[in-house]
Amino acid sequence: MKNFFNKKFSTKTKLISSAISLMLIVCFAITGTVAWLIDTSGPVEDTFTFGKVDIELYDGTTTTLWKDCTHYANSGEANYGLYTEGNFKMIPGAPFAFDPRVEVLNGSESAYVFVKIEDENALSTYVTSILPAATNWKNIENTNVYYYCANTAAIAKVTNATRLQIFANGQLSVKTELNADSFSTIQNGNLPKLKITAYAIQSEYLNTTDAVAIWGMIEDQLATDAANP
Repeated sequence: MKNFFNKKFSTKTKLISSAISLMLIVCFAITGTVAWLIDTSGPVEDTFTFGKVDIELYDGTTTTLWKDCTHYANSGEANYGLYTEGNFKMIPGAPFAFDPRVEVLNGSESAYVFVKIEDENALSTYVTSILPAATNWKNIENTNVYYYCANTAAIAKVTNATRLQIFANGQLSVKTELNADSFSTIQNGNLPKLKITAYAIQSEYLNTTDAVAIWGMIEDQLATDAANP
């Protein structure tokens, strides 16, 4: 009887052991030998840069910045005729070279360009006109600000690496009706001056093409920058 129970128990144990072994084999088959299909693109790193609007005033077609030139006028008694930039002789009827040009620099975003012309010590008393070339620049009414329009009334987008001439023929002309007495204030040291400031604002993604509204945006930004140096 004892052998019978021992044999029966042994058989049952073997069956349980076999079942466990089978389960382990199945588990191993599921977890140890099955290779799931997996792939990855690897990390992709995007670098975000900033656009910019960048302009300068140059002396004519040269690489010399206008601010690095010496610009002044005097009455001078000798060397009549057309005088070079930096030595503007105020001779009645004589033209003199005056050719500041604004450039939207290479690498800049496309822009709308403005210039402000400020007359000091009554330069307009002596020269025939201090207005930018009428064919390319239009005045904003009741201001001394002009916007580039490229032969149309509408404000024009200026692409990078473009240089714009401000004054027609790159010169100003002294009035013919002047005489020696007209230059008395100049001889006393009150030299007439012309201050030129160029401005630019991005032309893309603005919600308007109205020159007055765009100039208002520039003024607002300048005021904000001045308040938060």
